[in-house]
Amino acid sequence: MNPTVTKWRVLLVDDHPLLRNAITSLLNAENDFSVCGEADDIETSLRLIATLKPEIVILDLTLRSGDGLESLHRIKEQFPKTKVLVFSGRDESIYALRVVRAGALGFVRKEESVEKLLLALRMVANGIVYLSEEVEAQLLNAPDADKIPLPQSPVASLTDRELQIFTLYGRGNGTSQIAERLGLSIKTVEAHRTNIKEKMNIKSAAEFLRRAIEWMSGDDGRNPDVKSPH
Repeated sequence: MNPTVTKWRVLLVDDHPLLRNAITSLLNAENDFSVCGEADDIETSLRLIATLKPEIVILDLTLRSGDGLESLHRIKEQFPKTKVLVFSGRDESIYALRVVRAGALGFVRKEESVEKLLLALRMVANGIVYLSEEVEAQLLNAPDADKIPLPQSPVASLTDRELQIFTLYGRGNGTSQIAERLGLSIKTVEAHRTNIKEKMNIKSAAEFLRRAIEWMSGDDGRNPDVKSPH
């Protein structure tokens, strides 16, 4: 631990109160962590980071108020020195390397043990990247992280922007809503949608929406978004 820090101050960003309460109790019982605040959406988390100045943010990728990768980008843009550990039920093979490229120092699946979460937090607190053994093996086999193949799902072939747009469609947003939310033109969103359809071999608009909804619900067989405990 940094000798100038008595306890690492942690901000929890997750929209499930029971899970936040459980993690708060867990970390406050440790000698080297203290939960200084909780948030259930990105806007609140940004305000709390500014006022509470936590060393670490534990961030869920599935917030009702916004996309997780978008939230991570906003945190790192506004608070580049704040360490972020992503704690999520989403598919690690698709998201782990993306969040590290976006500035996070680690990714922990929600189904992992308490010991794994604490290990990851201590590594992140000391500026060390934490990834599972499976993802580290990918890195060893392909040192250029931007080019690492992620073969477990057709969704893995999408760029970060395409994945963001696909996720927003899966949440019931229309093209104009997505364009406004992301600050893009409708034509740009439609172009991304066309690229997504080509990469995923989707033949129709109806199939596109069905696949997007299945992706968000976890019904595509890869469980990208664990709903309980989330």
